[in-house]
Amino acid sequence: MKAFCTAVITPEYQKILESHMEVKYGGNPKERKYLTEMQLAEELKDVDILILGYEFLTKELIKHAPKLKLVASERDGPEENIDVNACTEAGIPVVHSCGRCINPVGEHTFTLMLALARQFPTEVQMVREGYWDPSNPEKMQKLMKIVDGGVDELYGATLGVVGLGRNGMNIAERGVAFGMNVIGYDPYANRELVESKGITLKSLDEVMQESDYFVIMARVCKDTIGMIGKREIAMMKPTARFINTARAALVDYDALYEALAGGRLAGAALDVFEKEPLGADSRWFKLDPSKVILTPHQAGISRQRDNAHSKEIVKYITQYLKGEKPVSVMDKTVFDLPAFQTHGALIFGIEK
Repeated sequence: MKAFCTAVITPEYQKILESHMEVKYGGNPKERKYLTEMQLAEELKDVDILILGYEFLTKELIKHAPKLKLVASERDGPEENIDVNACTEAGIPVVHSCGRCINPVGEHTFTLMLALARQFPTEVQMVREGYWDPSNPEKMQKLMKIVDGGVDELYGATLGVVGLGRNGMNIAERGVAFGMNVIGYDPYANRELVESKGITLKSLDEVMQESDYFVIMARVCKDTIGMIGKREIAMMKPTARFINTARAALVDYDALYEALAGGRLAGAALDVFEKEPLGADSRWFKLDPSKVILTPHQAGISRQRDNAHSKEIVKYITQYLKGEKPVSVMDKTVFDLPAFQTHGALIFGIEK
């Protein structure tokens, strides 16, 4: 059995994989050097299992993989670079790592919230520029104006989270631990489970109106693209802060920019943008850096993440080989399709 891997798999889990199959590694994901479509097509000709990082697996590419029986993605959202429907139609299950970004996204989101609340960017810069100088009353006065007039507590503030999946619930539960009043919106949420965690479910409008700190954490789909638009942003308190560590497509960034530039929101922290990376002339750099914090789309990254998704991928592949259906299969109808019998079924349970 042969596998081709473009994902980052840590050495411990490489050894486990290699005990089950012959594995060839390609690309250089650590340096974000990914294979082209032509390169990937060449590698797929004789492969049973594809372990994919960030390369695109299209319907056309699947035609170049006559022996392909299983696709495993290192990503939380494999639909962003894998044509899951095409794989399913071909009888090829797609499994993926679940929750590898929960901790880094949660920590990054709260870091941004704390930075906004505590005025960290401004304070750090002012200390470096010598404003913390009791012998210079003028400088000290400017520093203390920031400290006394702009530093808030998260405790007791209202945190609104839209999207209560794995990442959204993690952030909401962190808010509860911080002593915040946590409210959320998700039409698919299990009310009993959510409210057992100390989170109050409300309508989207109520969340927009009541939040002191607003976090969007929905998954991108046709129903959520642009779900936070001009109307929703206009509902927010002028003292509210807006945080997006999910996806830019969820938000009307023109409306958000106008609200920030016009002083209709107290601040924002953004890790994702309409076009990435930001160019030197980006409009976002024109906003007050003490009120708008920008990070380079790395909320989901940590040194520990690679080990987390390596563990998940290896677990799901070995489960599959033992004849167990992994919980992370993207479309479970694949097991009922005739095409599955000539593809995925050929290695399903092969190690029983």
